[in-house]
Amino acid sequence: MDLYLKIRNDIIHGIYQAGDKLPSKRILADKENVSVITVAHAYELLTSEGYITSSMRSGYYVSYLEKDFFSAKEDSNIEILPEIQITNKKLFSSNVFAMAARKVLSMRQDVLLTKSPWNGLLYLRKTIASYLARVRGIYVDPEQIIIGSGSEYFYGILVSMIGRDKVYAIENPSYEKISLMYEAENVKLIRMKLGKNGILNSELQKNYADVLHVTPYHSYPSGSTTDINKRKQYIHWAKENHAWIVEDDYDSEYT
Repeated sequence: MDLYLKIRNDIIHGIYQAGDKLPSKRILADKENVSVITVAHAYELLTSEGYITSSMRSGYYVSYLEKDFFSAKEDSNIEILPEIQITNKKLFSSNVFAMAARKVLSMRQDVLLTKSPWNGLLYLRKTIASYLARVRGIYVDPEQIIIGSGSEYFYGILVSMIGRDKVYAIENPSYEKISLMYEAENVKLIRMKLGKNGILNSELQKNYADVLHVTPYHSYPSGSTTDINKRKQYIHWAKENHAWIVEDDYDSEYT
């Protein structure tokens, strides 16, 4: 996390400028006296947050550029992925999972057989809060974390909290299940056209919504990742419209 914060600050303050190529993972690891894995994690986190982009067999390049909000020119051409990409099964060890499951069953059986609090076990929420601080640099109280049985459950909670009389905006195209879940809650839904770098500025400027639902990292089915400038535009738009932002970060843990 320290290396990630250092590189991010260097980018924000112009030490690395838009278009600059970052040092290779091995060179930076030697320079900072850290492991290559640490550098890889920092680079992937910066990629997921839109500060840098990766190019096959070429390396990592800075994409962050301080600029005015809502520039006129944007690339609206996007490619549609044929189907949801299945995570590489080699990354998941069935043996390790089975060992962990047996350990939990033997050591925590008393907890597993009792009813969980409505917002999830405190121990689990504390562990998630610690993980977010350590890996993502996000500092939250365990009381701000809710454990649920799936996205449908949480969409229902969100709509109940924000209101069924509000206007909800989603990316177009977006994962079909997102629109189906909002429609099941009987809310007004509008679709904002997506470009290669998130929702087009023209769509943000001409549409009003109380809630903006976005998937900044690997939006499906376009596969687009929103850079940090566009994310700042989302925040600016939300402040101007007194709106909520719902960020669906479904894929970032695989970076």
